[in-house]
Amino acid sequence: MCIISYKLYLVSFMRFFLALLPVLFSTSLVFCQDKDKVYTKEFHLEVDNDAIVPPSLDRYYTSGIRLFYRKVASEKSFLSKIFNSKDSTKTKRKVLYSFMLGHQFYTPEGLENSDVSLFDRPYAGWVYGGTGVNAFYGSRFRLAFDFDLGFTGPSTGVGDLQEWYHEVLNFPVPRGWDFQIQNAIVSNLKSELNYVLLSKQDDGIELISNTSFQFGTLFNNIRQGATLRLINFKPIDKSIFYHSRLGEGLSKSLKKNKPPREVYLFYTYAYERVFHNSLIEGHIWGESSPHLETTEPNIHHHRVGIAFGGVGVDWHFSVHRNSPETTEAEGQTYGTVEIIARF
Repeated sequence: MCIISYKLYLVSFMRFFLALLPVLFSTSLVFCQDKDKVYTKEFHLEVDNDAIVPPSLDRYYTSGIRLFYRKVASEKSFLSKIFNSKDSTKTKRKVLYSFMLGHQFYTPEGLENSDVSLFDRPYAGWVYGGTGVNAFYGSRFRLAFDFDLGFTGPSTGVGDLQEWYHEVLNFPVPRGWDFQIQNAIVSNLKSELNYVLLSKQDDGIELISNTSFQFGTLFNNIRQGATLRLINFKPIDKSIFYHSRLGEGLSKSLKKNKPPREVYLFYTYAYERVFHNSLIEGHIWGESSPHLETTEPNIHHHRVGIAFGGVGVDWHFSVHRNSPETTEAEGQTYGTVEIIARF
């Protein structure tokens, strides 16, 4: 019964995303006409897939979909009071909070191979929800916290979902989901700190330091990296890069002859030190899994992309290149497409 319910949830989830796209597009046309509106809420759809970019190899991190609802915290709210000083003379810090639903799943190379001894990564997937908080300390500093809670294993139905849509689209059908990482309830806490090291908007160049960690029953790691932004971008507390255009009076920018739009290129590098990954090494406690691999402790992440930000809608496209996650695997390239609609 549990498997069926999760399978129906995932299929409905995907249909909802597809149905949402024309709505986001049509509402963006309306939003772009209203430059005096102060937008306080947004929907954010993010899709990861290795089929987006060549050579389109269906392996490793093969699919991820997340839908966010994000809102500005009011000045009198509990969250705003936590991150703001009681001194009324100081500039108010912008605080955003969000809710999210999503799924991710992973496969080894060679989906049609049923010999488990040849797998270079376990089959694994999880379905989860989360909540997060972003606080901006002026235009140079951002602090974020996210908490995710979800399920792994056959009960999520992610394996059945991939087999189904591969059959429908005439893709190679995976043959190893019987050996996937087993059922568990998992939770994770993530925190990220971003600091602007260099920002010259007139020259179109900015360098941001990124530090983050994850801790929980699924992922345990730390990351350190940097992001380079080029061309036409806004400060991090007013930019689409960290979804901080919420709460901004766009008409003020227009009166100062500063168009509210952004168009920029970005490149991010991050070094990750992995302590444990339950989707590769199995769960810290609970049911054992039929096939596990050894995690590569040092991973290098590269991401290059382009972003278009309008008055009420934003588009992002980026390509990721990561070094191997396991001692048996190879590196991976995949793409991410994002659309954000404010209202």
